Amino acid sequence: MVTIPPALLPFLTLDGRLSRHEANTFKLGLYGAGGALAATSGVAGMAVGFVPVWEQLFLDAAKLVVLFSIIPNIRRLHDRGKSGWWLLLFSGMPWLTIGTVLFALSLLPPSPPPVIALSVALTSLLALIAALGIMLWGAVELTMRSGTPGPNKYGLPTGFREARTIVADSTVMT
Repeated sequence: MVTIPPALLPFLTLDGRLSRHEANTFKLGLYGAGGALAATSGVAGMAVGFVPVWEQLFLDAAKLVVLFSIIPNIRRLHDRGKSGWWLLLFSGMPWLTIGTVLFALSLLPPSPPPVIALSVALTSLLALIAALGIMLWGAVELTMRSGTPGPNKYGLPTGFREARTIVADSTVMT
């Protein structure tokens, strides 16, 4: 049985909102831990030869970082007053665009006519610029913009929730 530390529970539930500071602190620690695990597995893999165990450890670290960053990002979008489905736009659409561009480039014949090559190159460039723009928009939304002031449809901001709990505890004591 796995025991989850109580400090991590707010980051593993979809209920409520997550402030910019809380989300960024958690993700910084998560990316640091994932990077350390990946670096350790890479160094160990180079030291003893690329054994499948070290390669699998590296892939598992990458999967954990991705999985454990989804819930805080959804709660961060809730703090901004947006649905968690926006995360599909910010993270899924750019990769789908890049994959489509690479697929289109792979369909070109070995030496296409210059007009076709230029049109495919320009279309691909515009699609990649759009994908990078969406990724940048998502990064700004999730890490730099403050949440909506006061309550929204996803609940109270973190500070209000803590203040209400303290007030409720103090009224019970008196």
